[in-house]
Amino acid sequence: MLLASSKLACAATPLLRAQRTASTRLALLTASSWTRAQAAPLQNDQRRGVSSSGTRPCLGLGSLPSAPSTRAGLHQHATSSSTPSMSATEREECSARLSVPTRSVSTQSTPVTVQAPVQPQAAKKTENDAFNVDHLLHLKEADQAWLQKLYDGILQQDRSALARGITLVESWRRDHRRVAQNLLDRILDVLHDRWSHVQSLGSRAVSTVTLKNNQTTTTLPTPFRIGLSGPPGAGKSTFIETFGMFLVNQGLRVAVLAVDPSSSVSGGSILGDKTRMTELSRNDAAYVRPSPSRGSLGGVTRNTSDAIVLCEGSGYDVIIIETVGVGQSETAVADMVDLFTLIVPPGGGDELQGIKKGIVELADFVIVNKADGDLLPAARKAKSEYTSAMKLLRPRTASWTPEIAMLSSLDSTGLADAWKLMLQFYDSQMKGGEFFLKRSQQRKRLMWKHVSDGILERFQAHPEVSRVIAGAEQQVMQGLVAPGLAADELLDRFR
Repeated sequence: MLLASSKLACAATPLLRAQRTASTRLALLTASSWTRAQAAPLQNDQRRGVSSSGTRPCLGLGSLPSAPSTRAGLHQHATSSSTPSMSATEREECSARLSVPTRSVSTQSTPVTVQAPVQPQAAKKTENDAFNVDHLLHLKEADQAWLQKLYDGILQQDRSALARGITLVESWRRDHRRVAQNLLDRILDVLHDRWSHVQSLGSRAVSTVTLKNNQTTTTLPTPFRIGLSGPPGAGKSTFIETFGMFLVNQGLRVAVLAVDPSSSVSGGSILGDKTRMTELSRNDAAYVRPSPSRGSLGGVTRNTSDAIVLCEGSGYDVIIIETVGVGQSETAVADMVDLFTLIVPPGGGDELQGIKKGIVELADFVIVNKADGDLLPAARKAKSEYTSAMKLLRPRTASWTPEIAMLSSLDSTGLADAWKLMLQFYDSQMKGGEFFLKRSQQRKRLMWKHVSDGILERFQAHPEVSRVIAGAEQQVMQGLVAPGLAADELLDRFR
């Protein structure tokens, strides 16, 4: 019986050798996919007796490599090789390591187990962090022709093209907004070159006033944005008419963006500011654009800043923004202009109490209007009281202390003195480097304003949210659900 078993084992030996030879060739073919460049740095680790992962190589695997997809065959070969047998602990460690996808590299020395290469995280992060808006600048062929026509017209100082451009940026249609943002981007490229040139002049970038043939001419290195605010009845529109004609006579081109209040019921607006600026609106060197507030807080429309950019691109030297009046959020205009001016009528302390303190704190310049006739004594008293009040407030900038001026829009008394003070503010900001720094901060805040508006718009249009908004509002109004809890539920549906 033992003799028969021995003969059977001897007969099976050539077959087992043939199987091991085939397994060896298959393993070598699999390992040949690794290049010499990849295998070379591993030899140092092999000499030290450790793998690239910092662990001792599995000696029980022998000198024959194997691909990860043939773990079972590799284990069978390891147990049948001529290498020394492993202890139970080493066998468990190797089995645990085999449970992770690995690749084995074959050299003349002991094999080393190397983990599959992983994509560098730093490179992936850099690619994801790159900010690029090129994909947003592609338009349809018809929109490109429309955009080019508006762009050329605005740069050529065509008032009708400017009017169409402002109408475009005020539109709420999504396709119009895409064209409008492309237009603004191209205009900003032109303005950026102008701003860079002015900044390179340093302290020399200031206003100049010349007198020729008894005619005073003012030159500004970059457009001057002036915001006007004040209570109803302060005479803002009359002041703009007189002040605008004064600037035109100084050789400057003036653009006026007047925001008219919209009805809370119908949403309509009379747009009557332009009718009170008859002489200025007919002048070729001026452009008056009334816009409805559409319920915007503070009377500043959603795209007033965009309209300012288009006016500057069209070559206007002074852009005046008139707002609806003093309100809780009227301070929005101060965040888009260079000089924020508060216009008040004669009224002294009573009027000072009626104006929001926040508006006074934001004012760079205060004008007491209607300083004529019987109101002249009251105007002088108001100027004195405002001068005392402004001393208690902290200045907005280190280079300028708010000034108080008194003038009459009817007979133009004090208008030249007020303009002189405005130019002093302009020059102080330019010399101190605060002018362009302030504008850059305003653009950053405007970006986040657009982000918040866009998020709210997309939130309300989300199908899961819009379906339950009415029910959520109803339950909150009835006191059945806490407002915060309802908001959390809506936000969860938005995810």
